[in-house]
Amino acid sequence: MTRPTTVSAATDVAILVADRDPYVGERLRESLSVLGYNVDVATDVADLEAKLGRREYGIMLLDEGLMADDDEAFHVRLAHRHPELGTILTSSLPTVNNVVSALRARAGDYLVKPFDLREITQAIDRSLRNRRTTDTPRKPSP
Repeated sequence: MTRPTTVSAATDVAILVADRDPYVGERLRESLSVLGYNVDVATDVADLEAKLGRREYGIMLLDEGLMADDDEAFHVRLAHRHPELGTILTSSLPTVNNVVSALRARAGDYLVKPFDLREITQAIDRSLRNRRTTDTPRKPSP
């Protein structure tokens, strides 16, 4: 992963990296931690669900390959149980069906592997902006 040319602002929002490849998960944790993010890693569904049960995360980088055959159902359950969670789906085998499933499950972004750190931080920044936009109540129009 290459270092971004513009560094995202550090945040107190916790990030969960859920990737079946422990190496990828650890590299993302190290890289994002250097930028000031608070990052945990899960490498299987049981670990992912346990971590989501113990801590509130603002953003999750979710490897599509971590899921079983019912990817879309899993994503919908996640979105229902954790509506505050900004999900960035990652995939090494992108297909139109996978992208459609991600959109149906309300994933905020879809990144194709291999990606670099700049792409990840830009997706995180977008997710944080979207979160602030939806968290901020709008003033009624006069």
